[in-house]
Amino acid sequence: AQQKNIIIRNECDTELDWATDRRSFKQVVINLVNNAVKFSPPRSIITVNVKAIGSMLSVSVRDQGPGIDETDRARILAPFGRGVRAETDKIDGVGLGLTIVSELLRLQGGRLVIDSVADKGSIFTAMFPDGAVARQETGDA
Repeated sequence: AQQKNIIIRNECDTELDWATDRRSFKQVVINLVNNAVKFSPPRSIITVNVKAIGSMLSVSVRDQGPGIDETDRARILAPFGRGVRAETDKIDGVGLGLTIVSELLRLQGGRLVIDSVADKGSIFTAMFPDGAVARQETGDA
């Protein structure tokens, strides 16, 4: 981000009390922010927003990149899948970051939501269930 003069804006609710797997949470956030930096133009803004929505923790990363075409969405979530823009613009990566994010969320009972508009940017939102709620639903102690 520093090399591209990208500002990362923190819009996180600091008063949250949430139970989740720390390692998975960190990996999801790192992968989403890393993708945002890779695809954002120099001197743009990336916004990270964390808030509670019902029984879920929402972690959104918004960028000002090229956006993701509807036809590319399934491809970028598949292992080693890369969007057309990543290939044509020769953006580094092997196509595993979003696969890892999606799978880590799925294993916890969460999900990844993608909102994107061509040439306007993307918002990737990781929805984490509250660990206490997830344990009760699965019967885990």
